[in-house]
Amino acid sequence: MTPPTAPPQQIGIQVTGADANSQAGLNATSLKRAVENLDSLRLWSEAYTPAELEALGLPAGTGDEYKSAMGEVPSIVAALQATTFLKKLWGTGLVPSSGPF
Repeated sequence: MTPPTAPPQQIGIQVTGADANSQAGLNATSLKRAVENLDSLRLWSEAYTPAELEALGLPAGTGDEYKSAMGEVPSIVAALQATTFLKKLWGTGLVPSSGPF
């Protein structure tokens, strides 16, 4: 069997499979945390009207847009929860499985 062709260099270094796995794990974890944080903000903001959010410091006229943006968060949460393999990257990347889980 012929070994695979080396991928092109990235940012002046050769990326290994271990590097890619580690970076995927770090980024998947960051994505998970970011979505969790957005969902927390969404839940908090549900207690306020757009005008009340503006009174708390949002720029004038942006309360409705903010509420609309937060209204999109549940679909992002659902999409992340529906992943199968992305969840396996959370943490440090894929690890060999010794069993069914």
